[in-house]
Amino acid sequence: MLIFPYVMPGFILAKDVYQRTRDIDWSQYDGIILLHHGVFTFADDAKTSYARMIDIVAKAEACIKDRGAALKPGTSIETLSSEQDLLSLATIRHKVSQ
Repeated sequence: MLIFPYVMPGFILAKDVYQRTRDIDWSQYDGIILLHHGVFTFADDAKTSYARMIDIVAKAEACIKDRGAALKPGTSIETLSSEQDLLSLATIRHKVSQ
């Protein structure tokens, strides 16, 4: 898997990918990760390419889980329920905004 840093979308991105990959043996790679753009997998047929995509996404999800991150934002945050908690929060926000 090739991993490239973020580059502005469009011609600049296409040119960057071309320059980085023009001399490589594509048979040695399953895909490309373009940071902030996504994952692109490829193979000789669609089924294999799709299987590679599922595999890389599963690995990414496992990595996120292993590092203690929630798969869904906000899943571990408890909501405030008491009136006193809400008043305390309002007081803190007021003091911070001054």
